[in-house]
Amino acid sequence: MSTTPKAMRAAQAPCVRGRGANWLRTTWAAVVFTAAVAATQAPAQAAGPSATAATSAAFEEGRALYEGRHPGLSATLRGAPSVAVPTAQAACVSCHRPSGLGSFEGEAVVPPISSGLLTRPFDPATTRRYGVTLRPGDEGGLRVRPAYDAAALHRLLTEGRTPDGRALGPLMPRYALEPRHSEALLAFLDGLGTQPTPGVEDDVVHFTTITTDDVPEAQARQLVHLLQRFVARKNAQTRGEEQRRAVARRTEHVMYSRYRRWDLHHWVLHGEPSTWPAQLAALYAARPVFAVLSGRSDRDWTPVHRFCEAERLPCLFPVTAWPGEGAGFYTAYFSGGAVAQARWLASSDEMTAAPPGAGRPWLVLAGEGAGEPALADRIAQVLVPGAAGVQGAAAAPGPTVSTATQWRGEPVVVSALPAREVARRLGAASPAAGSGAVRVYLLAGASPPSREPVAWPAGADVQWVTQQENDSPRLARARAWWRAQGLRPEDEALAAQTLFAATAAVESLVPVDDRFSREYCLEKLEHNLENMPPMTGYPRLSLGPG
Repeated sequence: MSTTPKAMRAAQAPCVRGRGANWLRTTWAAVVFTAAVAATQAPAQAAGPSATAATSAAFEEGRALYEGRHPGLSATLRGAPSVAVPTAQAACVSCHRPSGLGSFEGEAVVPPISSGLLTRPFDPATTRRYGVTLRPGDEGGLRVRPAYDAAALHRLLTEGRTPDGRALGPLMPRYALEPRHSEALLAFLDGLGTQPTPGVEDDVVHFTTITTDDVPEAQARQLVHLLQRFVARKNAQTRGEEQRRAVARRTEHVMYSRYRRWDLHHWVLHGEPSTWPAQLAALYAARPVFAVLSGRSDRDWTPVHRFCEAERLPCLFPVTAWPGEGAGFYTAYFSGGAVAQARWLASSDEMTAAPPGAGRPWLVLAGEGAGEPALADRIAQVLVPGAAGVQGAAAAPGPTVSTATQWRGEPVVVSALPAREVARRLGAASPAAGSGAVRVYLLAGASPPSREPVAWPAGADVQWVTQQENDSPRLARARAWWRAQGLRPEDEALAAQTLFAATAAVESLVPVDDRFSREYCLEKLEHNLENMPPMTGYPRLSLGPG
């Protein structure tokens, strides 16, 4: 008997997850600070320590203070000295951003403070930086902020006053720090943004995409081919910019100095996810890249997620039903995947009306193999927090969630497997198990509902839990692009998500200067994302918690 699945739409809009708490407080538009970055006229650099500072204990202590990880960090707001500011909000990074290039919110301007900007005179109105020695009259009648030393920075942090005696506004916390803390923080800020960016060469920026060996060959080939075509088209459109860049070198103009040709690589991970970190380390050592564009896996992405966070490597919109666990700054996903959909399912009205109970367990099917039972347990914990899944034979009367690999008559099945595989397992059950009705919830993960016909057993009521739509008008822009390229992707959802990842990378790199700060690129992504027209099955995207 063939059953037509229904689609359950998640109540909340899809979110891009993987961002740390500091990213989630607000949306910033930092493009105004591009001029301040360009004024440095530095070679290709990114956020990070110099070779000397990287080994400095003071530098690392300063980084901990900046990122809000220092145990001695405490602060209050002006006018409320008895009210402590939460550490996550008191951290410098929450306003000055990981790049140190600042931000703004309404009329509140947070200035850039990285790459020696503090230790040289600076005009915040024109973003002009002056030499270490400022002669009378050089400022042209405008207010120029004097350079900071450790003592001046300590006064600013503890009293809220600049070197020329100006009082900062109420949004700047007042910190309870010792002078040595201010010295460490200044050492970090002086080194922030002075290390060459991995993957950026004089004329080339290197990118990669990542697939795992469980992905069907046709999908992996389609993803790589589309990215190659995108990169080739991008490079062809910037031939004139390369010529302008050569002129810019002679004339000291920085407008075109950032243009570089893109070079795409493809990393394939083999075997169990536990072996991926070593493979990634070897691939990255052999060919450092600036960022990861898209990617595809049906397995747990957590090892890739953790690697990218540790290496401060941007990973933009991999297509996976199992996004990496844990918050992070450097990885962005289209959604929370199967776990987020299971969380919504557990809170839905029909689930709360008939929850799993003794004698009425739910069955969770997430896959097979050495690492797959853990994925089933992740869904089981979301459906019934604290309940241990039962693997192996039939579920005992007491447990409410079963993670056995075969269906034995459970009235509710929740699965992140492909629809055809779920139907096969239900059809392979014993006659006794298949005699009753069964409700099947298919967690779509990173894919829209499948359009392929599936022969479901009699009595199966099948529903998709998804945030995407098939044949959505939102795909019109993506379809127009690949038709113009002569492409006919078999999996349009995957093709559209891949194209979106590459387009987001281009849009985020437009305002950067030739230092190619990874952090600033991600900060621009945060601003650009809500302004990018939809081109996938998802509604308009914005950053949110995972």
